Amino acid sequence: MKKIVVVLVMLSLLVLPALAQTSFGLKGALSDYSWTGDGWGDVQDYYEFMYGVEVDNEFSFGFSIGGFIEHKVSSTLAIQPELLFTLASMQYGDGDDWIRETWKMLEIPVYLKGLFPLDQGSFYIMGGPDLFYLLGDIEIDTSNDTSSSDDDYDNNLLFGFAVSAGYEFQNGAFLGLKFSRVLTEYYDDTDLFIHGIGIEGGMKL
Repeated sequence: MKKIVVVLVMLSLLVLPALAQTSFGLKGALSDYSWTGDGWGDVQDYYEFMYGVEVDNEFSFGFSIGGFIEHKVSSTLAIQPELLFTLASMQYGDGDDWIRETWKMLEIPVYLKGLFPLDQGSFYIMGGPDLFYLLGDIEIDTSNDTSSSDDDYDNNLLFGFAVSAGYEFQNGAFLGLKFSRVLTEYYDDTDLFIHGIGIEGGMKL
């Protein structure tokens, strides 16, 4: 399934720029991520044992930046693949005792986008598959000024989905909300997944 999605993504990135009614743009996002799944309790036990940190399910900071291609199939429907660099920094614990994991990823969502004229612009809603490729090791820092890295994860290519809704102004600027959910475990058999919500904005060129 993941191989099929990767092939479709690559074809869309190669073919769509050659088609009519195609525009390009830049975008960025600030996101808030957290864990979901029955494996979260095992993560708490692991970090409390390894680092002596009482772990809660919090997130400190995340952002994405990159570009997109919008191909209009009609006046109200478009296909929009994106290529983004995404950084997520998850921090557990509070006060003087904490541990922080930093992930660097290449994110490739491919959206089916609906456009609905409103005033001088358009309301939009879009959704589709989302691929995450982990770049390098997961960096780990602690309140004890120690750092390490984790390269033992089983899957560096993660599959999920994303949905987004917002408003696009007449000049091509847009602002919206995005929800994403990873469906692949980065450690096999852990029943642990990431989901996030964020604010995104950008401009068609």
